[in-house]
Amino acid sequence: MKWIRIFVFAILMSVFIPSGIVLAASPSVDDVKVYTDYYETDDWLIVATYNISGGNFADCTNTSCFRPPAYTWYIQFVDSTGTPLTTNKLEQEGMRPFGISVSAATAAGYTFGGNYSVKIYGDYGATPNASRTLVATDWRGEVAAGELMEWVRQQAQIMEDYDGVDYITTVAEWGNVLTQTGGNYFDVGISQLSDYLPDVFQITHYLFPLGYTVSTGDTNYADDLYTNWDTTLGPEVSASLTSIAPYFGFVGVDGGRMVGALLTLLGFLSLAIIEKSIAFMVILGGVMIGVFPMATVILVVFIEAVVLIRSLFWSST
Repeated sequence: MKWIRIFVFAILMSVFIPSGIVLAASPSVDDVKVYTDYYETDDWLIVATYNISGGNFADCTNTSCFRPPAYTWYIQFVDSTGTPLTTNKLEQEGMRPFGISVSAATAAGYTFGGNYSVKIYGDYGATPNASRTLVATDWRGEVAAGELMEWVRQQAQIMEDYDGVDYITTVAEWGNVLTQTGGNYFDVGISQLSDYLPDVFQITHYLFPLGYTVSTGDTNYADDLYTNWDTTLGPEVSASLTSIAPYFGFVGVDGGRMVGALLTLLGFLSLAIIEKSIAFMVILGGVMIGVFPMATVILVVFIEAVVLIRSLFWSST
């Protein structure tokens, strides 16, 4: 009976726990550094590289994964009494980076170079955990000094060696930079890293300001040409255009302006048509989709007839 029970248990384990998925009973915090002036002056950015090989995460979407929703991992910044000062949920398994942000106002109540540690733990079972106490060399300077960039490159190389995947590459103008895969891991783990250190990423997204300035120039002359169109075109022409506007589906003075603009456009298009241009298709398409009123069809058909007759009987080419 004992061997039968062992055999049945082995079968059940093979069904519910696919090969390659191992519960992370012995996680580790491999490296920790503290930098300042990341988001704002005097804030802290605590970066860490942790390792949860085959860890259980709530974001597993494969139904064959034996990863209950409660199998989540957290990272904490802890003081000398063991009290967590910050707690963040981890979203990446394996050997990955993470950044803990402490605002300037909060950091003012802490001691830079003090007795702190970084801890990770799994919120399941026996609560597997690991921690690393910060030492004097872990407390670094301002982000602008460039050390954070070098730390990213160094950790990417360590992760690359561990996973056997390219996370860093060399670009002629920038030296060693993160590949797209490596960049994704660091950008997810350390918030807005690609915004603050774009030079260490092979692929970045940057919004360039257009620098648009609203024009405050004098438009009186153009306004007069439009408003006082009796003077611009002459009273006879403007009156004639206004009077025929209803035949084109327009009314009033504005309708006359539209007819004038339409006839001017048709005049230029007529010249283009005669010269065998495809511009004729522009006005025809406008009629078909309703941009121009139906009265325009009469003019279009007339122009088309003239062009057709000319091409058949009087064309010199």
